Amino acid sequence: MLKEIMYIIKFIRQVFGKNERKYSVAIKFLQTVQLALMNKDVRKPTKEQMKIAADVMHEVADMHAQSEEVKEKNEKIAIAIKWLIDVLES
Repeated sequence: MLKEIMYIIKFIRQVFGKNERKYSVAIKFLQTVQLALMNKDVRKPTKEQMKIAADVMHEVADMHAQSEEVKEKNEKIAIAIKWLIDVLES
């Protein structure tokens, strides 16, 4: 699944011209997660990298949202994820 998400992010970055650095950080974060799931030795991502990845996933979710209500829920989820990152990294 992570591989598919990385392809989607690369596609969005190329087609819609989104922030190159932001999407590169998100892709690297997802690759780190994938390697960790395969029991490979990886460096822990920084708080900033995790928040950027959360932002990118939020953008992708909003692009697929069918209504404003869904976008509002996506926003609440993104805020909760960023809060969780702050709490766990404190």
